[in-house]
Amino acid sequence: MSESSVPVKPPRQPSDTDRTARPSPEPAEQTGPAMIGIDGGGTKTEFVLFRETGHIQQRLVLSSCNPNLCGIEQACAILKAGIDRLHSLTVRVCGIYGGLSGFLSGDNGKRILAFLTKTYPELPIVCNGDILNVSASATNEERCITAICGTGSLVCAINGRTIHRVGGWGYLFDRAGSGFDIGRDALTASLAERDGIGPKTAITRFVENRLGTTVWNSLDRLYAGPKAYIASFSHAVFDALREGDAVAQDILRQNMEAFCEKIRFAAERYDAGHTVILSGGLLCQQEVLLPLIRQKLNPGLSIRIPELPQIYGACVLCCQTFGAAENPHFRENFTADYQQYAERKE
Repeated sequence: MSESSVPVKPPRQPSDTDRTARPSPEPAEQTGPAMIGIDGGGTKTEFVLFRETGHIQQRLVLSSCNPNLCGIEQACAILKAGIDRLHSLTVRVCGIYGGLSGFLSGDNGKRILAFLTKTYPELPIVCNGDILNVSASATNEERCITAICGTGSLVCAINGRTIHRVGGWGYLFDRAGSGFDIGRDALTASLAERDGIGPKTAITRFVENRLGTTVWNSLDRLYAGPKAYIASFSHAVFDALREGDAVAQDILRQNMEAFCEKIRFAAERYDAGHTVILSGGLLCQQEVLLPLIRQKLNPGLSIRIPELPQIYGACVLCCQTFGAAENPHFRENFTADYQQYAERKE
């Protein structure tokens, strides 16, 4: 199979997990070309059509385009579906920037770019790993350490556009504090309790309440489910922790130790400054995770959590890549418009 002719499954019809919002009325002063920023994570792919002023014309959310999870053909199909829906609007698109999870693994990036440039020969398209979206959403510093703990986990030391990667090997090989790791550990603890070889834990009650039956009776469903489904059981660990559960404490301690070990290595090995930017879906539990992370990191490292989502970073990088004039109100305009989309029922 040549890289320029990757077969693509027909994009599936949007399901109830694929969400889009109607564009807000565009300010009168917004004319001229637009750009598309893409943030492709392990759970979802977010597309934003926006102006160089930061005003958003359209936002679209589809399922994950990580080729390590869904396959290269489906990843390309998802990207095409999102770009087609935004590109079909009555605006001129002058550039597309995608920060995509799984892009830096093997030849994924080469194959995705080959597909996109063949499909859209008239559009300038640049892609990179999603880790740069994180740093661009939080800081203007050239050097930083970024750490994602979402469905998967990844740590990178960044100096300009140079990226030194630590971990991010995927669910089969990582043991580094991702949602998948914690969710898998929750299910393992529940199975061990049911077998009688593990201690009693409140995790089992929360897991089985979610399943609607015993964990043993759900093995076929668990094996057949996507990686994000396993990651969703991480909530059982946090729920049990709030009841003082010892097994939940051990799971989180071990996972955060593995996660922080990679951050410590990146800080000691590479010239990436002293700022650690944390991102990812697990940070919805930051009141629990942040104290654990701070305990395990060098006190000389400063932890920062972006106030804006990773798609903001993708849009910033899009502007920088395609030479858009720096607008002093970009962040303010983007924040206001994005909040309107987020508040809508999806």
